[in-house]
Amino acid sequence: MGSVTGGAFGTFTGKVGDVVGYVRLGKPCVRNAPKKSTKPRSSGQLNVNQKFQMGRKLISHMKEFINVGFRIAALGTGKTAQNVASSWNIKEAITGVHPNFVLDYSKVLLSKGNLPMANQPVVEYIYPNLKFQWRVAADLDSKHERDQVMLLAYHPLWERSFSVLSGNRRNVGQEELYLMSMAEYRNRSIRPEDDFVETYISFISDDRNEVSDSIYLGRVYLTSAVQG
Repeated sequence: MGSVTGGAFGTFTGKVGDVVGYVRLGKPCVRNAPKKSTKPRSSGQLNVNQKFQMGRKLISHMKEFINVGFRIAALGTGKTAQNVASSWNIKEAITGVHPNFVLDYSKVLLSKGNLPMANQPVVEYIYPNLKFQWRVAADLDSKHERDQVMLLAYHPLWERSFSVLSGNRRNVGQEELYLMSMAEYRNRSIRPEDDFVETYISFISDDRNEVSDSIYLGRVYLTSAVQG
């Protein structure tokens, strides 16, 4: 059932008959209600649908980071940051053929922009944190000294991400990502080879109007038996 907010001439939301009203990016929109098809899906449709589902699922687990990291890239496109990020990663980070698609975490992009990327970043696990470090050049441009680092670690098995959206300044050269909240999962049965996070780093300007492309730092195991 549809509804109208703001009086008789307000915004219409929900389904009425064959149309659906909704709000997108603050603007009221109307579209035809989707209809189920009785035709079997083609191999091309199956490919597109599975890749779309994989991409959207990944983005949904990192949406807070994505909303910041792709906000600028989405400006003027009529799309949300998550839409733009999903489209990019579906095209670039998912490989293979239905039903055996593979997500390549090394190609996943979590922020996109023109700000300088992290310089020679590295990461290591020092319980209970991930310690990120990057090189601070002696000739670092002063306008980038106050850029803030953004960090993310994603645990595929638990489908959970941990992030810092406004960390230390670029000229500090290091920051830690707190993982103690993962202790709630420690009692779950998990194989050491499955206990890892995929890690990323990027920077955002002090005024939050510029961002760098994210960099994949690699897989970090959280069980000492398989670290290194």
